[in-house]
Amino acid sequence: MSASGKRTSWPDRVKGIGILSIVMAHVTQYFPGGASYLNKILCSYHVPVFFVWGGVSAALWPGQYEVERRDFYLKRVRRFLIPYVLFSLFNSALKLGVLLLTHQLTEPALREELSALFITGNGTVWFLVSLFLIEMIFYETRNRELMRLVIAAAGLVLPFLLQNHMTPLLLLLVRVVFGFFYFMIGYLFWQWFAEQEKNIPSKKSLTGGLLLALAGCVAASLCRFRLEFFSGIFTGFMAVPVSLMFSFGIILAAYSARDRSSGALRLIQYFGKESLLVMLIHPTVLLLFTYPFGKSFAALSGVRSFACAMLIFAAAAALNVPVITCINRWFPILKGEGKKDKNTQSHSQTGA
Repeated sequence: MSASGKRTSWPDRVKGIGILSIVMAHVTQYFPGGASYLNKILCSYHVPVFFVWGGVSAALWPGQYEVERRDFYLKRVRRFLIPYVLFSLFNSALKLGVLLLTHQLTEPALREELSALFITGNGTVWFLVSLFLIEMIFYETRNRELMRLVIAAAGLVLPFLLQNHMTPLLLLLVRVVFGFFYFMIGYLFWQWFAEQEKNIPSKKSLTGGLLLALAGCVAASLCRFRLEFFSGIFTGFMAVPVSLMFSFGIILAAYSARDRSSGALRLIQYFGKESLLVMLIHPTVLLLFTYPFGKSFAALSGVRSFACAMLIFAAAAALNVPVITCINRWFPILKGEGKKDKNTQSHSQTGA
């Protein structure tokens, strides 16, 4: 929050860029050609930027970790675990229903879905339980910086060591410790930046942020690596630096342009403010397009492939808006809020 009590805009812009990147990545995975190259770039940072932002948020608003244990966990359970449980059940019911209707419901498919439901998280909701556990580690290790650094170092190494031995429990472990690595990088980065900010003109930090994002884009295009938190695939030594280039670039650019305003920035800001709901509902919205037309998308090529992907992205983003409005008005419990919470949100929540 700002000194005037108004919601600060630039954090929502960071999350807005992140969540729109996730939606676009989930759209472009169905298309070949130029759209697939864009998908590779988006997938190099769209999840890490949220973990890095979580750490930046912890440095910006440290008071959220200086509360009583009971208050800390009650707030996180409402914010993360209630939506996690509700949307996990919905996702599993939807997927099993589709498999049943298409006569593809087999014992292995059922076992895989139950494993996702009870251990790793299904669909995009995996992020919520991972972020809950990351924040729990950060809270429980307050005043123990060395332990935080050891866990973060393990998080950098384990994903690449265990990628060929993933079980559901190991996948959950890897997501949490690797996410904690990014969280700590964001936390330490913002502590450093806050000390240097007075000596760095806003225009220079904006230029630096844009150049970092551009460097990340070039490196993601040229280097071979995979950074997939959902499936647990981590290959290529450039995966981490590229994801950090993008993450720092987005955060610095949003912060440096915090006093600017435009229609596009306000739109990004809206999706950032509602990033939790967008993350949870956009896969179901995308089914309206991918389930009946997925095979047709794969047959496109060249400019048509890219143009169609952008149209589907715009349509999917637009269709999220009425669903978000409906949930905010009538079903705030779906995002862990009561009616009295709707007008009292602050930026104390990290991640989504």
